[in-house]
Amino acid sequence: MKMRQLIPALAITRGAAGPALTKSVKRPTAALELPLSGRLSYRPMNDTTLKTAVDRFLTNVSFNARRELEKAMRSALANGKLHNGETLTAAVTLSNPKVDLDVTIFSKIEL
Repeated sequence: MKMRQLIPALAITRGAAGPALTKSVKRPTAALELPLSGRLSYRPMNDTTLKTAVDRFLTNVSFNARRELEKAMRSALANGKLHNGETLTAAVTLSNPKVDLDVTIFSKIEL
């Protein structure tokens, strides 16, 4: 079992002689642990929280991507650049340098 260290903090208290600076001890917050090495570390995110965050992101991307794709395709159909029955190849790139993510997904759109 990992032992948590107490984090010292300074507090101003009022005594008979006026304000005084005292040292108090506080426990770390629930998501924050102070290992015995003295460095702060965060507990891993639970699976449900991670999935919920990803779902929110993908829902937002899905709605925006659909709107932009439909707008571009309607415009191309109206201008004669695109014809009924054609097949298009579209790509979506997911990237984030913080988590080393750089993936491009290709798919066909059949009209």
